[in-house]
Amino acid sequence: MNWRVAVVLGAPLLAGCLFAAPHTKTPPTPGKNSGDAFVELNGAWVRVRDTGGENAGASSRRPILLVHGYASRLESWAAVQPRLAQQRRVVSFDQRGFGMSERTAGDYGPAPHARDVIQLAEKLGLHKPLLVGHSYGGGVILKAALEAPELFSGLVLIDAFATEEQVPPSFQWARVPGLGEFLFATQFKEVVGEKYVLAFHDKQRFASAASVDEFRSNMLKPGAVYSALAVVRGMDYAPDQVRYRDIGLPSVIIWGEEDRVTPLDAGKQLAGLVDSARLEVLTACGHVPLWERPQAVVRIIEEHLADIEGPRKKRPRSNATTSTPNAGVATP
Repeated sequence: MNWRVAVVLGAPLLAGCLFAAPHTKTPPTPGKNSGDAFVELNGAWVRVRDTGGENAGASSRRPILLVHGYASRLESWAAVQPRLAQQRRVVSFDQRGFGMSERTAGDYGPAPHARDVIQLAEKLGLHKPLLVGHSYGGGVILKAALEAPELFSGLVLIDAFATEEQVPPSFQWARVPGLGEFLFATQFKEVVGEKYVLAFHDKQRFASAASVDEFRSNMLKPGAVYSALAVVRGMDYAPDQVRYRDIGLPSVIIWGEEDRVTPLDAGKQLAGLVDSARLEVLTACGHVPLWERPQAVVRIIEEHLADIEGPRKKRPRSNATTSTPNAGVATP
């Protein structure tokens, strides 16, 4: 029996395994971090981590809203968020369908997730936050900026997944009814684990067997495979990427020079699509600068905010390279 026949015969059964999780009337328990809370966004509870101190909301400094990548969670910002929070209010959250947030029935993808970003900023009273998006989160914040540019002060795109050219063949196949259910129900946990290993320049340090197992275990949660497939089917970047140059918000792009998940050429393409965006290339770094080069990421974000809050001499748009790797950074 070839794979096409297997898909036709098995897809109805496999589709039955891809159920969404139900929406509950009361929020889930935050877990170990007592500072986390749940906020209801567009019919789903999402976990939020809001740092920066009691007076951060009244500060004249712009707040920061951090948006993680595909199949990830807010802990991906663990080496970055506390450092940024020394100066201002910083919010991270588990996007709907990932982490500890609910995996309810409904639409997923950059457009629905962008609506969540907009609603979260409004519910938390974030005044003109800087949006920072990693990987898939980069496409989400670009969509949010297209929909409501007046709500935000600027963008930071980190190894962003935001163009149709970046969508791999496996994701394109998953858009096919039946075939997507077959692929995700039978192979998705393993594929995600393989991509996780590819994400790092320093694999021995960051891609341990324990971290890969933990990453895969998230896909065992009720509704996880449903939402993961729904996100892929919601990825439609072609109509929006031609509009990126119209956003008009000050933007900087950060990219790992050794990124094998979405290579540097994709960063250069994005820099050409986002008007006046500056491209910062980090050496000795893969797809996750948040872990491998957090000090450099924090510095670039703080410099970008300094330009936004009190314009200094404009830096030229370039493919600048930050050459010195960070040391002593713990894995989040």
